[in-house]
Amino acid sequence: MKKVREVRQKFEQEWLKIEGVSSIGIGKEGSSYAIVISYSTNETYIRTNIPAQVEGIPIIFTYSGEITIH
Repeated sequence: MKKVREVRQKFEQEWLKIEGVSSIGIGKEGSSYAIVISYSTNETYIRTNIPAQVEGIPIIFTYSGEITIH
């Protein structure tokens, strides 16, 4: 879990700059921890710019829809 947090922290600001990325969190894929990228648009572009695995940590992409704060 520590390495997952470190990798997320290392890339979070860069990934949040990609249009369509809504949030970045930590989740599970099977019994392993993973980084979860939530997106509202541009799935193909996001998947092209964020690999499916970073430093041995899997990346899960999930559609969140548009997130608004009131």
